[in-house]
Amino acid sequence: REASSFARALYALGRPEAAAKWLDIAKADAATVRAAERLWPLAAISEFGPGQSVSLAGLAGWRASLAGLAPEMAARRNGVVLGILAGLGAKVPDSAWLGALPLPAGGPNPALFALMQGAALDARLGGTVLAALAAMGDTPLDKLDPMTLSEVVSALAVVGLAEDGRALAMEALLANGI
Repeated sequence: REASSFARALYALGRPEAAAKWLDIAKADAATVRAAERLWPLAAISEFGPGQSVSLAGLAGWRASLAGLAPEMAARRNGVVLGILAGLGAKVPDSAWLGALPLPAGGPNPALFALMQGAALDARLGGTVLAALAAMGDTPLDKLDPMTLSEVVSALAVVGLAEDGRALAMEALLANGI
């Protein structure tokens, strides 16, 4: 259990190489495999590059680690993880989104998304950041809808702030108990 805790802390500190070593230790012990699987999203955002496909085996193991959570909490975590991965440029297969369908209604503001996307596509850094901040508002990361997280992370990458988007993604995952 300690190995997975060390790995989670190192991911949070932005030290994915050191975290991966502790994660390997946790995966090697049958008693801590489930705890290691819970860290798959943190490892995924640290390891993959844009255009790479999401590991369905890693996703399946992570989803299995959610057993025992209330269905709406599991759906939220699933939506947050997939939205962030998609926002960072990962190829998320349609079948992976099925677990996020039970997310509650409400959430994203289409006008702010349009402003943010337009600014990002026009390479307007200030406008993109301003629209991203407006889209997120003062909503805590553990309450912010997954689509907004995905769109903000994606827009930041488009205007050259990919590492800032990745840092926001890590904070969002941690805030959501992932």
